[in-house]
Amino acid sequence: MRSLFTLAQRISAPLDGASIEQLAVDPENGTVFTAAASPAEDGLTTISIHAQFAQDTDPDDAPLSRIAQIETPAALRSQPVLYPRTKSSTTTDEARRQVVSLHYLPDGGELSAYAPALCLVCAGGDIVFLPLPESMQELRGINGSDGVLRPEIVGSIEQGIAAAAWSPDDELLSIVTEETVGSDDSAASSPKVLLMTKVFDVLSERPIYTTDFGEDQPVDVGWGSRATQFHGSAGKAAAVAAAAEAEAAAKVDAQTDPRGPATLDDDGKSRVCWRGDGAFFMVSAIEPFPSASALTSSHRALGHHRVIRVFARDGNLSATSEPTVRGLTQVLSVKPTGNIIASSQRFGALDKAEIGLEMETSEDQLRLAKGREGRHDIVFFERNGLRHGEFSLREDGESQPEASYPDHSVSKLSWTRDHTIRDIAWNSDGSALAVLLARHQTDNAAEDVIQIWTMGNYHWYLKQEVDASALGLTPSQTRVSSFRWHPEAPHDLFVTWTTQTAGSQQHGSILEHRTFFLETVASSSTTPPHDAACVSVTDGAALLLTSFRLQNVPPPMSSLTLLPTQEAQARLDTVPVHVAWADAVSSSSTSATAKGSISILAVLYPRAVVCLYALCWGQMPRAAPQGARTFPTPIRLGSVDLTSEGLSTAYQIAASVQIRERGLSQGDEEALDVDLAVLGRDGARKVVGVRRIQVSLYKDRGSLSAQSSVRLCVIPQEQRRCRIVALQGSISRSVGDSFMVHSSDGSLLRMDTDQDDLTPIDVRIPVFCTYLTILSKSPLQAFGLSPNGHLYAIPHQARFLPLHAVFRADDGASGSIQDDLDAAGTATGAANGASMAETMALGRSVERGSRIVVAVPSSMSLILQMPRGNLETVCPRPMVLEVVRAALDRRRYAMAFRICRTHRLDMNILHDHDPTAFLENLSLFIEQIKDVDYLNLFLTSLRDDDVTEDLYKPLIETEKRSGSLSKDGKVNRIATRIREDLQARDQRGYINSILTAFASMKPPAYEPALELLGQLREEDSNLADEAVRYVIFLADADKLFDIALGTYDFALVLMVAQHAKRKDPREYLPFLRELRAVEPIEYQRFRIDEYLGRRTKALKWLLASGPSHHEEAMEYVRKHKLHAEAIQMLSGQPKNLAEVQGLYAEYLEGRNKPQEAALAYMVSGSRRKAVECFRQAANWKDALGLAFDERLPASEVKSLAREAADDLEGKGRYFEAGRIYLEYERDVEQAVLLFCKANDLSEARRVCATAGRRDLLETTIKPGAFEAQERLLEELEEMREQMTKQVARLAELRSKKTENPAAFYMENDPALDNVDVMTDTSTQITQYTRYTSVPSLASMSTSSGMTGSTNKSRKTKRKEERKKNSGKKGSIYEEDYLFESLQKLLKEKLQGLQVEVARLLPHLAVLSNAHRNAGKTLRDAIARFESSAQGAADELWAAEVEQERGRAAELDQLVSAGPEAWMATYRRLNQSPLGRRVGARARVEVAATTWRCEALDVL
Repeated sequence: MRSLFTLAQRISAPLDGASIEQLAVDPENGTVFTAAASPAEDGLTTISIHAQFAQDTDPDDAPLSRIAQIETPAALRSQPVLYPRTKSSTTTDEARRQVVSLHYLPDGGELSAYAPALCLVCAGGDIVFLPLPESMQELRGINGSDGVLRPEIVGSIEQGIAAAAWSPDDELLSIVTEETVGSDDSAASSPKVLLMTKVFDVLSERPIYTTDFGEDQPVDVGWGSRATQFHGSAGKAAAVAAAAEAEAAAKVDAQTDPRGPATLDDDGKSRVCWRGDGAFFMVSAIEPFPSASALTSSHRALGHHRVIRVFARDGNLSATSEPTVRGLTQVLSVKPTGNIIASSQRFGALDKAEIGLEMETSEDQLRLAKGREGRHDIVFFERNGLRHGEFSLREDGESQPEASYPDHSVSKLSWTRDHTIRDIAWNSDGSALAVLLARHQTDNAAEDVIQIWTMGNYHWYLKQEVDASALGLTPSQTRVSSFRWHPEAPHDLFVTWTTQTAGSQQHGSILEHRTFFLETVASSSTTPPHDAACVSVTDGAALLLTSFRLQNVPPPMSSLTLLPTQEAQARLDTVPVHVAWADAVSSSSTSATAKGSISILAVLYPRAVVCLYALCWGQMPRAAPQGARTFPTPIRLGSVDLTSEGLSTAYQIAASVQIRERGLSQGDEEALDVDLAVLGRDGARKVVGVRRIQVSLYKDRGSLSAQSSVRLCVIPQEQRRCRIVALQGSISRSVGDSFMVHSSDGSLLRMDTDQDDLTPIDVRIPVFCTYLTILSKSPLQAFGLSPNGHLYAIPHQARFLPLHAVFRADDGASGSIQDDLDAAGTATGAANGASMAETMALGRSVERGSRIVVAVPSSMSLILQMPRGNLETVCPRPMVLEVVRAALDRRRYAMAFRICRTHRLDMNILHDHDPTAFLENLSLFIEQIKDVDYLNLFLTSLRDDDVTEDLYKPLIETEKRSGSLSKDGKVNRIATRIREDLQARDQRGYINSILTAFASMKPPAYEPALELLGQLREEDSNLADEAVRYVIFLADADKLFDIALGTYDFALVLMVAQHAKRKDPREYLPFLRELRAVEPIEYQRFRIDEYLGRRTKALKWLLASGPSHHEEAMEYVRKHKLHAEAIQMLSGQPKNLAEVQGLYAEYLEGRNKPQEAALAYMVSGSRRKAVECFRQAANWKDALGLAFDERLPASEVKSLAREAADDLEGKGRYFEAGRIYLEYERDVEQAVLLFCKANDLSEARRVCATAGRRDLLETTIKPGAFEAQERLLEELEEMREQMTKQVARLAELRSKKTENPAAFYMENDPALDNVDVMTDTSTQITQYTRYTSVPSLASMSTSSGMTGSTNKSRKTKRKEERKKNSGKKGSIYEEDYLFESLQKLLKEKLQGLQVEVARLLPHLAVLSNAHRNAGKTLRDAIARFESSAQGAADELWAAEVEQERGRAAELDQLVSAGPEAWMATYRRLNQSPLGRRVGARARVEVAATTWRCEALDVL
């Protein structure tokens, strides 16, 4: 659905006295090299090589600079003549080309010291090599004979060269030699195919003329032939006869030429070209057939035919074109992507009179391809030589498209053209095919034109025609000498034109560089309901119009086909160069037009002629029309010729329209003011021409009532690429204020009043945008899409938003940008603070290469075109939400509900958009919805979330309203309000919705719903039965049965059971009878609640059943652990309460909770049991205190104290055990020993002094001090060994990480086993990306494909946590485990050791000299360890800092790679548990608790 238009045109100054025959392009710098040959004299010709540079500072009309010149032998023989002179063979009069090929080599190899070079292949046989300077400035300095480069002849072929081509990798050169005729001195030789290396060594030499098919010849086993058929009773003899008959027929066929004769316009030249991958090259050549010897030399073409042969890279013949394809011509080109070989084919038969044939010949000898006379096709072959499609040129009336109109009438163009195809060429990506035609006039003159063809949905569109009139030259006196596509830029075309003045032999050459762009041309209005969304597609002379608001017509079909006027046909000016739309809205109706939208279609033709059409859409409904609405008939307004105002050519147009005030127009017409702005050339200047036209529009016709003069504004020469853009909205009083020019440096230029120059405004877009929409001029609001897919937005500051955040498509081309929705909501999400991750979660995956055609806001649809060309219509969430929110603001709840239901939007948006307004207008909501099923759908969709804050947050912009309701309890709040309203309206009519409201509450309120059914049963049993069935549909029947049973209403239970299909009466009836027979009623309800699992209620009824069930109640409490509930229920019964408290204490004791059990025993009165539980809990203070309170015997108390002391000593609580021995056993010696073990020497010395046991100082305290010192030294040694090993292991891991980070991180990582690494963007997995999770990419994948830790089960998480805590050597968690272990060692464990040392050193300082020495040893040991620990921590921190620097560098590289690289990395690593750690590790801290004893240092 795109058209090809001209974006830039550069025309060089004429090169006088020479004819450019070949050109080459430097893809890196854009420099164009040309080769021009002078006429041959004395067998020699002079070839000049020129260059044109592509810097922005170079003017458009910069002359070609001569950089080299060489004199070589001229072509050995003249142009071949296949037929006598005819109109179609005018090309035979052209002078023989002396330059066969000119190629730019980025790396010339050894011959140029690996610098750039040019290779020139001459028809005389010489191969010329020209090294180029590496510096572009040095090359620019060469101009003229004094400083020219010195070319070198590196080889020569005596036969002469007919064709040559370099392989795409510049490693091989294929050459086709000339065919020579024998003479007295030399014998005749047939042409050959040579294959040469980059240093011009011959790899292969093979003859072209051969009867072999090639190495890839298909195998024919004879199936289907007459010889292999069943012959019935005739038997084997019939089969042999059939085989003989087939062999005889084959011999007869061998005497005839299946390929037919050569065409009249065949120039007899050979062609050679390579496939894009360099694996094959193709040769098209004329070769004789054996019957050619019977023809005269003037008609030898009847015995020659054109054959295409495919050669492999090694020079061997691979395949030959199909022999049954007749009428092939000389042109040849291979599609760079794929196996398609393009040529052309003529249809019909040769005319004897035209070729002057007098001898008798058969019709088969004159027949070309079978088909309509005059038909000319571009045909395609596969690499194996088989045909693969075709399309017809638009050069005769039968091949022209038919014009279709809304009244189903059809018309067709009637003109035809006599023509010849001279050459064809594919562009670099194979998306366009250029066809060079020579159109023959009645005066024997010829006009060259280049047609640009593209394909979509298996249809070939003629998009552009380039002729000499676009340069302001006379087409009949200007010929195309050569043309070539840019080797890398697919839409850049280079053409060299040769001019010749009538009656003169002097030639001049002009180099034209034209840049095209593909654009979807659609009507400009995107404001509902005036969005007709009409798209125009150029297809040769026809404009295909389709309004996607009215109907969705897949290409190549259309709603209407518009053909040019008779005036354009007369000028042969039929293919438009650009098309523009302008829209206006009429607020009142007249006899001429109805109230509604009017579109103006401006069609620009290359000779600066504009044809205007009007389409009156009328008043469109806001909602999209149902079915196919009638397409309005275009009204032709007239044509505007701008050539009389100074413009010679034009290639871009923009339009703006405004409906004139009613006072200025008559009652039977609609008066319009149309502003036209065209971008073209005024001689050598690039100008913008603006004109205002007054249009009178009647019911079925229109006219141009008045036209202002054209105002021309000059564009600076340095601005190569320019786009002229019309402002959306009404036009200004001043002509030109409705347009702006966007230049190649990103500037926006305005047209000042009464000035001829364009003035740049203050705001500038960073890059040139091929697609630009300006919404308003004051203040400036615009959106632009750059060729690399960045969406720029103005007014405040130019910022880019990657287009793939909305539609992840390879091609970032978009033809229509909707202002309110910011191209499907990306800008809105960014303005609302939503991260790109949130936006991506709501994105839509489409086929790679998809393109946006047009947006239709009224139908909330977006038209996408797939790479094949077919259309798909999607309804993006932002567009749908915009309409829903607008409907809610207008309180049109029915419309909003219908849209949400149709497009599967979350129904919660109806409430969450404005909760207060929704609840205030709830009655209006119910009145508009009405339908019970719709109300049920809404109620069942509710949930306690705010979709404006989570699901749709990236797509809508919300404001926090004062007094807004909380989302907690939202469902219950809405369901209750709706239920109350429905009950007040009509409870019987809305019973299903009322029941749905009960069921949708959180938790579902089934009990009140069943109670309501019970009431309804008494009023209307039939309605109650239907309601019960509906409730059973909403909830599980078994669950409803249990809920009904819980109401203790057996009638209700029976009603539910009877309507439940899964309930068997043989099961539930005996069950209900059994329950009804239970007495008393309290015990009956206990049985019901026990069956339903409601144990708290069951216990309540069981306790109320009387003393006979007391023991059962206590057992029920013990069995179901209902102690808390029973204690609460029996709070008024002390005896029973104490019993339950005792049961609770036993329960706690059984669960190994002695401390809590002791408290429960004390409350229940069992204090002796509490003493034992306190002892088991090691709570010796409470145990001994309670023992004294209970006045236990002294022996029991002493035994209790001894047991408690033993337990504490076994648990390492030496200090508390010592206190028990001292206070209850009076055992001073044992107490002092335990104080020493606890490293509390101060307490031990105090007890010795108070007890008068000074002897214990020598026997217990001093040895105990030595033992404590040795124990601390052992701990220090263990800590030192652990630290040394772990630091060394970390250094080893860092070394592995540096040497091979990929292997280090991927090793033993099961989480990455199933990750798809075949992504679109190549991204290296680095140590940064493996261990870092960027917040803005947290949800980069779509919601349907998103996986990660949030979706993992708890079991998997626990398993990973165990792996992480184990720190297994070689695992991915080892490094983190080592860091955590070191942190615990140097922070926590060292801190505890420092406290112990601080308590011990003062005593070692005073006990004895030996103890002082031991203290100093301990002091030195811990000081050394602290020093080593600090050094290790510093080393680890320095390594971490260096690692973070490397990560930062990798992050910079990843950012520069673009969002796609981020996305690919995240999707690849999202499943890995390593991606959840964010940022660098914290620094390892070393404990610094004060432990030093200054006295020990001095003493």
